[in-house]
Amino acid sequence: MFDVFITNNGLSRRINGSLTKSRINGSITQGVGEIDSFAFSIYPNNEGYNDIQSRQTLITAVNETTNRVEFDGRILLAVEKMDASGILYKEVTAESCLGYLQDSIQPYTAEANYLLNDFIDLVLTNHNAQVEEYKRIYRGNVDVVTNSEGTVYKNLNYQTTFNILKEKLVNEFGGELSIRRVSGVLYLDYLKEGGTTRATKIKLGRNLQSLTREINPLSVITRVIPLGAKIKVTETDDEGNTTEKETEERLTIKGYSGRTVDYIDDEEKQKAYGVVCGIIEFPDVTEQGNLVRKANEWLANNNLILKKHTLTALDLKEIGQDIDGFYCGDSYRVENPLMNVSETMRIIKKTIDINAAYKSSITIGDKSVTLTQITNQNNNRFDIEIGGVREEITDIYDRVEFIQSVTETTSTELWKDAEKLVAEATKDVVTETNLATYKQELEAKVTTAATDVKTEFTNAMTTLEKNIDGTISSKFKELYAYIREYMDANGLPVIELGSEQSNLIAKITNEKIAFLQNGIEVAYISDDKLFITEAEILTSIIIGNFAFVPRANGNLSFVKVR
Repeated sequence: MFDVFITNNGLSRRINGSLTKSRINGSITQGVGEIDSFAFSIYPNNEGYNDIQSRQTLITAVNETTNRVEFDGRILLAVEKMDASGILYKEVTAESCLGYLQDSIQPYTAEANYLLNDFIDLVLTNHNAQVEEYKRIYRGNVDVVTNSEGTVYKNLNYQTTFNILKEKLVNEFGGELSIRRVSGVLYLDYLKEGGTTRATKIKLGRNLQSLTREINPLSVITRVIPLGAKIKVTETDDEGNTTEKETEERLTIKGYSGRTVDYIDDEEKQKAYGVVCGIIEFPDVTEQGNLVRKANEWLANNNLILKKHTLTALDLKEIGQDIDGFYCGDSYRVENPLMNVSETMRIIKKTIDINAAYKSSITIGDKSVTLTQITNQNNNRFDIEIGGVREEITDIYDRVEFIQSVTETTSTELWKDAEKLVAEATKDVVTETNLATYKQELEAKVTTAATDVKTEFTNAMTTLEKNIDGTISSKFKELYAYIREYMDANGLPVIELGSEQSNLIAKITNEKIAFLQNGIEVAYISDDKLFITEAEILTSIIIGNFAFVPRANGNLSFVKVR
């Protein structure tokens, strides 16, 4: 649940929270380096309905559980509507404080060399001179590196402050813009990468609800045509004066070291995706050798495949079951063995339901991976641990490798003996009798070695079969202690879940799912209905558009929530 406050002319009013009579419905969308948004609907029975004004009203959303401010900004647009049943409401869109940087225009300034901090100060000073006091923003933390001197050579050209910072800094040098409020003052941070790595895991079977993985090869080039500097030609006029002129033709690698083509193939990716041509430009390169080197470096370091994950997960911190919540910009370990996912990922986008904060839709940042990494992941897709059976499988591999080693060693020794016999046989004139003797010795060695290999293989397989049978039998016995299947008195199938020694078990039949405590049925689900002997609700009951909600004074309210 979120407390949401709106402010006009310094006066604040709560329009959502556990203490409000009428709530709003909406969601907050946060993005790394982006302007956050907050979209919600509000009805006339809410005390703040008439106080919402486009571009005038300030709005803050605070998580009641963590006391963390998840949104700080202003109402951007409020549209009043009436639905088919005649009910009035407003659809409201708000933007975070980073959006204030779109309210100012940077005056023209010629190109000049600045220290990065000085350039940011110049831009923010221009912004602050044009806007109201509550929109003024000051330089915060900066750790982006532009060059060895920490300088930028830039101009200003009548763009909004936000676009200037994005185009002239972020798009060129990378990094992320973010706003934070300290003692009422807004600070702009420009960091290479914000956030931290959290201890909480997003894990199948615990808090991971759904996961989508997209491996996108659309940007991959499998045949690159590198282009260097434009070729210059010398022209002579009628008076014999010569001038150098730049043409549209570019330096290529054709002809370098006997090359007959002007491209380089990425053979590994061509096997997977076929021939996909692309041009990479190196306008400052004037020598073919350097052009070849730079093209190969580009293929090795930049021609990568984008991998993207989108997931929904339950934020268990909201109910006290996890140390950390999910925060945009932070990194978390994501584990889903069914999709062979086990890696640390960074949240770059998050959508929060303000009245069900434990539900979060999360987008993970794109990762660039090589084709080899993807292949290795696919090869390991079914490498799933199931109790101690994996150890037995590993033991199988070890034994097979041992048998292969014995076979290879014996084969090597046989060849050595054979070569020795042949050398000895050919050293002098060989008689028919000596040749027969050599033949018998060789056959004896081969027969003995083959028998040894067969015996070792038979022993290994016998031991292996016993171990596998024993392990599987043991695992099924353990499984049966918690999951049992049998036929009831009417010959119908029944599945029981829970330890045989437990007082509480679940029983599944074709007619219903029942819950038994001490052998007595206390609840069951049948025909889309839940039947329960006695229920205790900890927070609230929602019925359609209405809910029973406990009040702070101990009373119980029945209110409309949707």
